[in-house]
Amino acid sequence: GGGFVGGTQNIQGWDLGIEHHRRAIQLAQNEDFYYLFLGRALLEKAKNTPSKAEKSWPDDVPVLKVTDDGAAYWNRSRTNQLPSVQMNREDLLTAAKAVLVEARRINPLNTDHSANLARMWRQSGDITQEGALKQQRYQNALKEYATATSLSPQNAQLFNEWATLLSY
Repeated sequence: GGGFVGGTQNIQGWDLGIEHHRRAIQLAQNEDFYYLFLGRALLEKAKNTPSKAEKSWPDDVPVLKVTDDGAAYWNRSRTNQLPSVQMNREDLLTAAKAVLVEARRINPLNTDHSANLARMWRQSGDITQEGALKQQRYQNALKEYATATSLSPQNAQLFNEWATLLSY
């Protein structure tokens, strides 16, 4: 049977984090840091997920698909109480982008949101094998670093991250 330890569901610690952050968002939909934490958990899970399945979520997936439990979204069943377990790498990245964009929509002047979008684009570029897609993701990261550094021009770490990306 399934279970959290040694079961057939292959549940990772990130799956539990994803569920906790999704639930926090359901309870407090305007708390931007919950979206930030959910985005990080989705991104970390994506880094450790093989790219074996075809992408099923569109690039412009609504954030509600990621955060809500309605039947039209996760379509939970008794055999899959943690739906992120079944997600492929590209869908995890798409979900991360949606929630990080939502965090910035809620609080556009928080540098963390633009910086995390930049990191998400960079990491998604790092893990893809497709050359054109890799370059597009790096370009998106460069744009987000420009936004983040304009919000926090004294943040040397952001300039360092941006500069290392320019070497690609």
